[in-house]
Amino acid sequence: MITPFFAIIIGIISSTLSLLFQKFVTPLLSKRCCLHDTLSIQATFGIPSLLSAISSAIFAYTASESQYNYSLYRIFPARAPIENSSDIQEIQSYLNDINPGKGRSSNEQALCQLLYLIITIAIASFSGILTGIVVRNSLFDALKYDELFEDSVNFVLPIEEEEYFGNESCCDIESSIETGMNMHNLRLPKQSFSRRRNDGQQQ
Repeated sequence: MITPFFAIIIGIISSTLSLLFQKFVTPLLSKRCCLHDTLSIQATFGIPSLLSAISSAIFAYTASESQYNYSLYRIFPARAPIENSSDIQEIQSYLNDINPGKGRSSNEQALCQLLYLIITIAIASFSGILTGIVVRNSLFDALKYDELFEDSVNFVLPIEEEEYFGNESCCDIESSIETGMNMHNLRLPKQSFSRRRNDGQQQ
């Protein structure tokens, strides 16, 4: 059962592994495997999500009906007894929102979650490799080496806004109508305040 104590322990382990990965593994991957991680996505999101997936499989293995009673089948619907069995009828007599499941054991539930983790990593790796092939292909106007870290290739930077939009920035153009409607209301209080202050000084 995941208590606040275990949640804190998992958070401490996750943050520690994330920092160690960023400190030692990320430079090694960049040097040996040419896997550059500009924003430390692997260390910041990859390692904690990997740890959480493994932890969830462990807790799925240790979770039992003695801990959660029949609410166990709300957490793991696939572990609920199969349809038309005497067990599911008994459970539904107490909790009518429990639907028939696949009758998985704790071992099968944990193995399924680990299998889903492997499938997720495989899909992410394949899509990353495919994206790299497309980006590096000359048919898609691939970036040159010295353009890889240049934001100006794909984005209009603030220093370039005048070149594209004249004296007004993109945000100014989009809000010009709203600004024009509100400027009159904004100036009136300022004028009345300055007039009252001048009248007070004259007195």
